[in-house]
Amino acid sequence: MSLQNVIVMIVFAVLGVSVLSVSLSVEDEGTRIAQASASIDDLSLTLTRTACFGTCPIYSLSVTSDGTARFEGVAYTDTEGVAEIRLSAAQLSEFVKEIIRADFFGYKQDDQSVVFKTDHPSVILKVLWHGRNRSADVILGCEKRLPDPIPALADSIDKIVNIMQ
Repeated sequence: MSLQNVIVMIVFAVLGVSVLSVSLSVEDEGTRIAQASASIDDLSLTLTRTACFGTCPIYSLSVTSDGTARFEGVAYTDTEGVAEIRLSAAQLSEFVKEIIRADFFGYKQDDQSVVFKTDHPSVILKVLWHGRNRSADVILGCEKRLPDPIPALADSIDKIVNIMQ
């Protein structure tokens, strides 16, 4: 067997192990999300979007495990004041999936801004679930050194609730 054939075999072996480990980690995450989302009995979250120097929507959204969603529009929202809606168990499960996918309780927040812009709003997200309690506050005009999952998680929560309604 030539040296070139041996190298090709080694490359394919390494690629095969890499593909297997990636598929196992995806399967593990999927299993973990499915198991965790089955239990939404003590979920509570609050999403707050703060003011900017322009017309950014300013509101707060609170969701509890019984499906109650309370929206309080402060300014630049279609609904100003308080509105309540009922969310389905499927929507609550989607929250949990997104929280797990974003590793909300495990990620390390980088509080050092590289560039700070004062005219941007903040996103504040507070989650209480299975005895774990965490709050994260991200200034959207701040360019962070580490990627921050909070803005994408907040956008997902808005989509699940259909905040534009």
